[in-house]
Amino acid sequence: MKPPVAVGRRRQYSQDARDNNASQAWSRRWHELRRARLELDRWRDATSALEASFNRVIAPRERLMTRTLAELTAHLITRFPESAQNATDQALLAQWIAENLAALKEHPFAPADRVRALSSRWRELVAPDAPSEPAPAPDDRQDTNTGRPSPAQGPTQQRHPSDARCAGEPSEQHTANEDHTPPPAAPVEDIALGNLIAPLFRRLAQALHPDRELDANRRKIKQALMQQALDARESQDMDALLSLYLEHVGHHVDVIEGMDSTALLRALERQMEKVQRALRVIRFGNPLRRRIMERYGTDPERRERLIEQHASQLDKAIATVSGLCTKVQSKHGMHAALALRRDAELDRRTINELTGVD
Repeated sequence: MKPPVAVGRRRQYSQDARDNNASQAWSRRWHELRRARLELDRWRDATSALEASFNRVIAPRERLMTRTLAELTAHLITRFPESAQNATDQALLAQWIAENLAALKEHPFAPADRVRALSSRWRELVAPDAPSEPAPAPDDRQDTNTGRPSPAQGPTQQRHPSDARCAGEPSEQHTANEDHTPPPAAPVEDIALGNLIAPLFRRLAQALHPDRELDANRRKIKQALMQQALDARESQDMDALLSLYLEHVGHHVDVIEGMDSTALLRALERQMEKVQRALRVIRFGNPLRRRIMERYGTDPERRERLIEQHASQLDKAIATVSGLCTKVQSKHGMHAALALRRDAELDRRTINELTGVD
């Protein structure tokens, strides 16, 4: 039987090994978290630049295009009763109106009230006995800013990436007439996180407190660094605190009294989950933003080139639709426009027959 001291040493070695593994694990997780933060910042910068270009160049043209298309559709609906004498022309005109209304309903920048009025007017012509459509729900389409809600949604505030680092939201204050019940106890994980943040912040405050700096320029620098530390403590941002600590204090975190590597690993993993969730939201959470990103991409030069090409296409389409608005207001112009659509429809059917498309 081995002496007890040998057993004690093995246990000590085993504990040291576990501590070392935990230290390596949180260090790896921290570097992964920093890379994820950089990726999130990169996507935010890319979407901000894209939104600025899109709102400046494309959005005004998209609005003008949908307004012009709505005007054309209104003229077509007005002329529809006159086409009753020619069944072919009436069918072509009905198809034209239906296609325009479908395109306007799906377009995120179309004037919703105008589209609903046109749809109701068209329904009264072709199906006067049909039940009216139910009242529309509040419009939840996105405005031209790909991350901003439409005015119908009311003002909301966008959350910055740092907001996603917070562990929770502040609770509402009780009014004087309410029963003053004690607040719920903080979650165990928040208490553990606070125990990690406290020693880090105390050591940072000792190193960065501006009142201990005699040089005026260094005092300004430390004031800014101390504010960063305060913000990180307030939002429980372990990543920011670790970065400040290792940059300006220089000691390994494990030497801080009260620092638990295992608890630190759990805290970093929770922050990683929040950063990954924020990244998924910015990449996939907004359908309009996702479509715009897919169309133009994130490369600045390619993005600007594609935006210019799209703007040129929109200008041509607006000019074409505007010309049709003028043309269809006369009887001769309407016949000419329908003749062009008839030829286009025949060409389409011929191509479908040749290619075997139903």
